[in-house]
Amino acid sequence: MEEVTTSTSAYVAELNAAWGKLDFEASDFVIRFVADKLSSGSRVFTCGNGGSGATASHFVNDWVKGISLESGIRVRAQCLSDNVPLLTAIANDLDYSEVFSFQLSNLAEPGDLLIVISGSGNSQNILKVLKRAKEIGITTVGVLGFDGGEAINFVDHVFLVPSFDMQIVEDIHSSFGHLVLKLSRSKSDE
Repeated sequence: MEEVTTSTSAYVAELNAAWGKLDFEASDFVIRFVADKLSSGSRVFTCGNGGSGATASHFVNDWVKGISLESGIRVRAQCLSDNVPLLTAIANDLDYSEVFSFQLSNLAEPGDLLIVISGSGNSQNILKVLKRAKEIGITTVGVLGFDGGEAINFVDHVFLVPSFDMQIVEDIHSSFGHLVLKLSRSKSDE
């Protein structure tokens, strides 16, 4: 069981320590890569489970509204975690491991981008959608935590938060989306 951080100062110290362990060169590359895809009009799909699903949705919210409103760029992003009736239909009629890959099979084309968000990197539906993306010819980005899990072996590019504290991982994952947004906005000023 993980140790519980009980004070604000201890939590912030743990959060700062996790930030300090990031590979900033690799992180900057991935942030720039995603911002370029969004700015070029490529279709970008996001997905995740639980809190990571909320983060995937938050990314799309910020990018579609925030980038388009500020720059006039037509951002084409969609979160595969957002359509609850479709998710439950696929889970019920096929299998929960298919909820993202089934959608991607119907929506994506070669040249698109898939961004998976996962703390552990071991969810079967995340692994299946990454494999499906490869079959379709889609570039993949993993916004991952812990040690990257199995997903790290299937992504083209990774933003890895090397912490085993899920809340710390989720905090930094949220910042990834904001960094992409800020870079995309600054690119529109060039």
